[in-house]
Amino acid sequence: MPPSILFLTGPEAPHNDNHQRIPQGFRDAHWKVHCHNHEELTLSQDLVTIKSKYIADYDVIWSIGLGRMCSFVDRMQLLSLLPQEKLMLPAHAPLLLHGKAAWLKQAPQTHISMDAGHLTTVMADHPGTWVLKPNAGSLGRSVHRVRKASQVRQIIGQATPQYWLLQHYVPEIEQGETRTLICGTAVIGSYLRLPNAQGITNLSAGGRAETTTLTATDRRLVQQVHQQLIQYGIGFAAIDTAGGYLIETNIANPGGLETLSRLYQRDFTRDVVNAVSARHHLDWPESTA
Repeated sequence: MPPSILFLTGPEAPHNDNHQRIPQGFRDAHWKVHCHNHEELTLSQDLVTIKSKYIADYDVIWSIGLGRMCSFVDRMQLLSLLPQEKLMLPAHAPLLLHGKAAWLKQAPQTHISMDAGHLTTVMADHPGTWVLKPNAGSLGRSVHRVRKASQVRQIIGQATPQYWLLQHYVPEIEQGETRTLICGTAVIGSYLRLPNAQGITNLSAGGRAETTTLTATDRRLVQQVHQQLIQYGIGFAAIDTAGGYLIETNIANPGGLETLSRLYQRDFTRDVVNAVSARHHLDWPESTA
């Protein structure tokens, strides 16, 4: 019998095509594929179901994106009742490991606070160029390169109250930031993200992509972070590096599969299917064809 996989997606406008590309890859490999909205999760007695089917009966459960914030905590509680080894993104991970604060060991000097005064004091003690951005932000939104305390006070003062990340600027990012996609124990591929005129490398914000090969330094860094992801039980993620530093780790719904396929002229989704098969010990002939 072919293995089964459940994809949980949401109604929010997607910023990449993972919600279509990845399920189709599993269909092409002749898996039994089911797609449902995050908010169709229900709990009956102590069983988590979706459309009256016990979710634990699926071989693999993959949440693509975090869904709506209004139901986020409730859904994570429901998912925490499932066998976590079946989840590509364990229930604890979006809460504890999605923000940038969880990945600072290999990152440039970083400070996180809601208090503009605290961050400006840091800048006064360490003059130079910094990057200011929301700790839980994404897609290159509200990313600012700053040198003056007045810039920080103005940006934070005009924004919705939230935690901000102040990180030492890595000048090598001007030559590009490398994104590496991993799945299970496999490295799927890497490409270079070149910055736009504002210095933002996110492709959704106007950055450009090119083929690349990991340097020895970046390869070691990717291996370190990859091992952490495996230990945390995270099955699919993007690791962004530049200048020998970890810039970001994206575990929620990282883009890149479409870009890899376009740049290297082959379908990397099959590599993802193979990696998931290996991660969940599913010996399905079609996944290795």
